[in-house]
Amino acid sequence: MAKFKKGESGNPDGRPKGTPNRTTAQIKELLNQFVSMNLEDIQEQYDALDAREKLQFFERVLKYVVPQQQSYTENIDVSQLSESEIDSLLDRIMRKEGD
Repeated sequence: MAKFKKGESGNPDGRPKGTPNRTTAQIKELLNQFVSMNLEDIQEQYDALDAREKLQFFERVLKYVVPQQQSYTENIDVSQLSESEIDSLLDRIMRKEGD
């Protein structure tokens, strides 16, 4: 294996953004195959759980299935806006509330 000086590597640009790590992709694929091959057993195990355990199962699994919601806040210094910008902002707010 090549030895590099501190701060250098064989690929100075690194892995392109968004490209999954090969090991991570392989593990995900293996887990996917495992779950697919054992769906019947997983269902049987789930059916044997009591109500509280089923809720705990869902709580643990949902974070991997449903994206976590994040709050969004925007601080606007209204004193720096013109009247037309304030009107435009109010229109946008009213449209969102009407959805």
